[in-house]
Order: sequence, then C-alpha cells, then structure tokens
Amino acid sequence: MIISLASLGAATFANQANHKEYWYRTITNVQTADFNMLSHTLPTKLSLTLINRDLEELQRTLDSNYGLFGMVVTDCKTPEPDCPNQKILYSSDSQREWKKQLSLEKLAGSPYSILRNPPPIATESEFSDARDRTWEATGKTNSGQIIGRVYYMRGIPPSFWAEYQQWFSKLPNSLFLGSGAQKYYALTVSLFGASGLAAFGFIEWLLYRKRTEKRQAQKERKQLLKQLEQVRQQLRERLRQVSALIAQREEFLSELTAYQQQEKQTTQQLGQMTTQLEDQLAQQKQLAQQRQSEMLEKAFSTLREENEQNKGTISNLQEQIAQARTQVQDGNTKNVEALQQQLKAVQQRNQAVHAQGREYKIMIGRLHGEIAESERKQRETEQLVGFLRTQLEIVERREQDADRKREEMEKTIDVLNQEKEGGKQDLQVLEKRIEELRQKDELRQKDELRQKEALDGLLNDFERSVLNCLQGSLKFQTERWRVHTQFDVSQRREIRQVTDFIVVSQSCVFIIEAKYYVGEIWAEGDVRNMPWICQETSRRKPIKSSGGENPYKQVLGYTDNMRSRVGSDRAGGRIGVYGVVVFPEDADVSRLQSEIGGYYRVTTLDRLVQVIQDIEINLFNQTQHQFSLLSVEQLNDLVCKKPVKPIKS
Repeated sequence: MIISLASLGAATFANQANHKEYWYRTITNVQTADFNMLSHTLPTKLSLTLINRDLEELQRTLDSNYGLFGMVVTDCKTPEPDCPNQKILYSSDSQREWKKQLSLEKLAGSPYSILRNPPPIATESEFSDARDRTWEATGKTNSGQIIGRVYYMRGIPPSFWAEYQQWFSKLPNSLFLGSGAQKYYALTVSLFGASGLAAFGFIEWLLYRKRTEKRQAQKERKQLLKQLEQVRQQLRERLRQVSALIAQREEFLSELTAYQQQEKQTTQQLGQMTTQLEDQLAQQKQLAQQRQSEMLEKAFSTLREENEQNKGTISNLQEQIAQARTQVQDGNTKNVEALQQQLKAVQQRNQAVHAQGREYKIMIGRLHGEIAESERKQRETEQLVGFLRTQLEIVERREQDADRKREEMEKTIDVLNQEKEGGKQDLQVLEKRIEELRQKDELRQKDELRQKEALDGLLNDFERSVLNCLQGSLKFQTERWRVHTQFDVSQRREIRQVTDFIVVSQSCVFIIEAKYYVGEIWAEGDVRNMPWICQETSRRKPIKSSGGENPYKQVLGYTDNMRSRVGSDRAGGRIGVYGVVVFPEDADVSRLQSEIGGYYRVTTLDRLVQVIQDIEINLFNQTQHQFSLLSVEQLNDLVCKKPVKPIKS
C-alpha cells in the first residue's frame, strides 16, 4: 500500500513536471514560433483589410488559430510601447481562459506589431529564438500612417490539478489518449506503476536478505557467545592448572633451597678439612727436612773433625818417618820399631775412622729411607688433598647448578604468575566483551531507530530523495561506497561547513550539494563567479548558497577543506576530491556547464549516480600508481579522522 501510494505520488510529481514541460516549455516555444511567423505576415494582411474595411476577412484571419491563443486588434495610433487609451476593436473568437481574462492590462505585457497605411512590408519586431521570451526590435521601420496594432496574446495553460483530476476521472480510457500532456500522464503513471512493482519486489528481496542476514548474524552472535563461554571455561581451567603448577614449583624450590644449604655446609666442611691437611702436610715436611739437615750436618761435622785429626797425625807420622829414615841412614835404628808400632796404631785408628764413616753412610742411607717414606706419605697426603679439592669443585659445581636451577625455577614461577595474571585479565576482557556484545545486541535496534528519526529530522524531502538514490545504488549495496549526511568538513572549531552528502569510494571523495530549484538554471555571466538564477516561466529567483555567490563557490570551499583532511601525506598517495551540485529531475541545467574545471559537476537527480560512476571510471583509466592504495574502509576512516589500519601488502 505504501509503495503504491509512493508510486502514485511520484507519478503525480513527475506528471506535474510533464505538465510544466508541455505547457510552459513546448507550447510556449511553439507559440513563440507562431508569433514570430505571424509578425512577418499578419501586419500586412490586417493593415490591408482595415484599409479596405473588409471586416469579415479580418475576423476570419483572427479566428484562423482556432482560439488556441489570442490575436487582438486595437486602435492605438502611437509607435510608443505604452498606449493606455487604446481600445480593443477585434479579437480571435475563443472559449479559452485567455479570452475570459482579455483586458488592456493583459495586453500591456504581450508582443505586438504596428498596422500602417500603406501596409507594412518589413518586420519591425520579432523573437530571436524559439526559447527567447524577449520581443526585440529588428531595427527596420515602415513608412505610412499608423492605423492600429495587432497583439499576440499567449494562451493560458490549464491548472495541473484540474487537468489531472479530469484525466483521472476518465480512467482507464484516458490511458490510451494520445494528445496533449495527457499522453505523458499515461506514460508516466504506467512507468511509475511498473517501477513501483519492481521497487516492491526489490524491497521485498532486500527485506528478505536483511532478515536472512539478521538471522545469520543472530546465529553467529549466539555461536560467538557460546565459543566465548567455552573459552572462558578453558581459561578458568587453565588458571586452576597454573595455580597447581605454581604450588608444585614452589614446593620443589623449597626442597632445592634445603639441598643447596646442605651442599654449602658440605663445601665448608671439605674446605676446612683440606686446609687442615695442607697445614699438617706442610708442618710434617718442614720437620722432616729440619731433622734430616741437623743429622747430616752433625755427622759431616764429626767426620770433618776426625779427618782433620787424621790428616795431622799422618803428617806427623810422615815427618817422623822421614826423620827415622834419616836416622837409619845415620845408622840409628833404635826407634824404627817404635815408629812402626806407632804407624800401625795410626793405621788402626784410620781403619776405625773408616769403619765409623761406613756406619755414618749406613745412618745416612737410613735417613734417606726415612726421607723417602716421608715423601711418600707427603705424596699420599697431596693425593688426598687433590681428591678433596676435586670433591670440593664437584660440590661447588653442584651448588652452581642448584643456584641456576633455583633461578630458572624462580623465573618459571614468575612466568607462571604472569600467565596467571594474564589469564585473569583475558578472562576479565572476555567477560567484558561478552557483556558488550549482549548490550550491543540489545541496543542495536534502538540506535538504528534513533538514527533514522534524527536523519529524517535533518533532511528535507529532496535531500531524502538524494539519500535514497545514493543508498539504492548497487555500489552502496555492495559496500563499495560509504555515504555520510550533514558532515562538517570545517578545519576550524569556530566555523561550521556542513555538507549535504559525502560519498567515499575507491581513491575518491564526492561532496554533494542538493539544490531544490525547478525550472531553467543559468548563470548571469561566468558560471564560476556570478550568481545562478532559476527561471520559472515568467518568474526568476536567485539560487541561494551559503558561503559564496553560487553553489559552485559553496562546494569549492567544502572540497578544499576535504583535500586538506585527506592529503597525500596521510593517504599514501593522491585522493580525488570532487564537488557535485544536484538539482531535481525536472530542472533544466543545459545552460550551465556540466563540468566546471576538472573537479566540479552540475547534474540532476536522475543522473547523479551515473555522474559519480563516470568520474570513477575516468580516474581509474589514468596512471593508477599515482593514486592512494587505501581501501574504501581505510579512506572512510581517514575522512572521519579515525585511526587508519595499515595497508595489507
């Protein structure tokens, strides 16, 4: 029902435009051409009939247009445009509205030709073009007496609602009428009816897809909540396991500490024993060397003394022997025997000394044996000391290993504690995430409703039509476009520059300004710098725009600020920023440039999506490597000044 009413309303809106197009453009242009043609022929004939007083032929001539528009003859005798005292003499016979409203005041704004005697030959005034509404002098003047004027009075179009109501009352037969504006009514109603059916089917398909996506999203959320619950249970079990493992490691650490204390005590005892043995060994070695030295010195001293005594005795005996030999030679042989006895005694004493020397040698040998035994014991003691040192090194290494294991165990306990704390934090984050998902699931529909109500409050009917046009495009439905409404692009806090719409696509940002003006749109001179005008039949009104003389200046300010917002240094390349001014479908923008510069367009609502797509295609056909590689989502984040995720290589 809503779609049917919307289709009927849209068809009525379009038919109103058709009514204006037919009566205020087509018929007006045709009448302009007729008036122009009549201005070249009618003054001569009417002047001739007036001169000849052939009033019947004059009236037939005035009625030759079937009363569709007015041809009125007056008695004005002056060439001046204003002729307040003139009287209407003759006019076309008609039942139409223009005839009912015929008056001198109505004639004042209509084009006219001067009737003369003799009849005029040259055309003094004409229209320069079928679309021109200015009755201009040609510069030519006919001679002769002015005998009157003929006015060309345009027909008054019927009211749209009256004609439309009449057309509706004749349905369904009126659908097959093939004349006037009513043929456009039939075509438009049929087209919008078919479009309404297509829209109904499309909307039903979209709603079905939305319902399917919603059910799928709800199913995925339930699965996600279930998975998060399982992960939470796993984290709790993991925390219990980590706590038990920490307790085991702490118990092992206490045992390791006790063992380390025992090893330290053993090390201290071994060190003390080694020190004592080394001291005893040094004392024994010193005593043995001292005793051996004393005995050897005493024996050598005794032997030296006896040897000296023996040497003295031998030298005395040798002297005595020499004396004895002298005495023998002298024949004195009395003391020879005595000397020989003394010599024997000396020899015996010498033998005793040698015997005592042998005893001393034996004693020295014994001392050497004792020394060797002492050295053997010393070597055994040294071996014991070496063994104790080896054991001490082993104990020290074991102590170092125990220290290292204790440090590793402490690190492991720290890691487990960190893991435990991390698990607690993860569990808290997970529980917070679950709660957020539940809250988002509950508030999602409320947020969508509030956004829709807020957006409806901000946008007018035409802006809502533009929004529906953008959101109904295939690229928006496939998430290749992002659309923003009422977006403030100002770079300064004290100034607001709120755009109607922003469309974000691949490497492009479009600033769209909606202007609801129906009629012929044109500029008073340069389209960039001069005001824009909307011409509605005989009424003209300037097109309003904030921040400039015309909509181009307004969009120019918006695009400059957007270029600063999405500069190449931020986007990693060039971003195309374009401005588009959009008018309703029944506006005529042919007198404006459709492309202003390289970055600004003027179009109507029915061509808006196509214009944006054409710009994208032209941009893509250029050297692609010069432009930013940001995705639509990344460029949208940059436009909204959100953190932009890195570009995936």
